[in-house]
Formats: sequence, C-alpha cells, structure tokens
Amino acid sequence: VFRVSRFAPTPARRERTRLEHRGRTRTSGEMPPTGAEAASMMYSETQEHSGGHVHFSPDGKLLATAAMYRLMLRDVDTLQIVQIFSCMDRIDRIEWSCDSKYVLCGIYARGIAQVWSVEQPDWHCKIDEGPLGLAHVRWAPDGRHVLATSEFRLRITVWSLLDRSVFFLRFPKFAKS
Repeated sequence: VFRVSRFAPTPARRERTRLEHRGRTRTSGEMPPTGAEAASMMYSETQEHSGGHVHFSPDGKLLATAAMYRLMLRDVDTLQIVQIFSCMDRIDRIEWSCDSKYVLCGIYARGIAQVWSVEQPDWHCKIDEGPLGLAHVRWAPDGRHVLATSEFRLRITVWSLLDRSVFFLRFPKFAKS
C-alpha cells in the first residue's frame, strides 16, 4: 500500500522553521512538520498495489499502479481512478512511453507484453515472443517501438507500434552482470 502526503509549506512556516532551527546543521531538505502542523497534513486513503509497481507518468499528470493483473491509471492531484486495464496475467513490469501516451506492461510468466493507450482506451497491443519467451521488455527512446529481450538472451525483437513491423537483432551482446 502507498500513501501520498499533500503538504505544501507556507512562507510563514518556512520562516518559523528558519527561526526555530537557526544554528542547527541539517543534512537534507526541510525539517519535518511537528505538533499542530503535522496534524494539519492531509493524507490520501491507502491504495492497493502489488509488486512495488507505482510509476508516475513523464508529464507528471498520471500515476500507474498494478494490482495483480489490473493496471490502474490515477489522476495525480485527486488519486481518482482515470482508467482500469485488465492484463492477461500478473504484471511484472510497468513502463511509460516518453510522451505519457502509452503504458507498457511486461507479463513474463506468459512471455508476453501488453501496451495500453491512455488517449484511446479501446486500443491495445499484445506482444508475444512465442516459444523463445520474454525475459525483459522496455520502450525504445522514441516511445513508439518496444524492445523485447527473449529468454536466454538469444535475440532482441523491435516491435513498431506505428506500422506493425518487426525487426530481429540476433545474438546480442550483453554486459556481464
């Protein structure tokens, strides 16, 4: 579960903090609120998610969370659900396209990835690597191509969302990890 704090320091609070903590050394950021200030902070309701999949969109307007096989897109300001997408199985990876128009979900147990459109909720794309399986999936820098790495690192498949073309990079070299 995650919780979002909605606390914006006012100029009066910053001045009061500066006066209260004059002469003290702070190693990071502003001091946390105390007393009545802490009581006046507003927190969101606890939101369900699984696997640590909570990702802000690059434009900062939406928040993507995964709860097992459901992908939920929330408005950042209100945390209200904007869209819910149902994937084929448990979501292992979430990644936003660079322009925040698409969300990529990696479902490694089934060897597939699914792409969902934020602007056109009826549009979606299913990427299936077949018998080679899927070890990793991510966006290309342009946000319109998906890079899928097969099991045993035998190939990288470049899937185009623009013209539905496919390009294979056979036997790629990977750094030792």
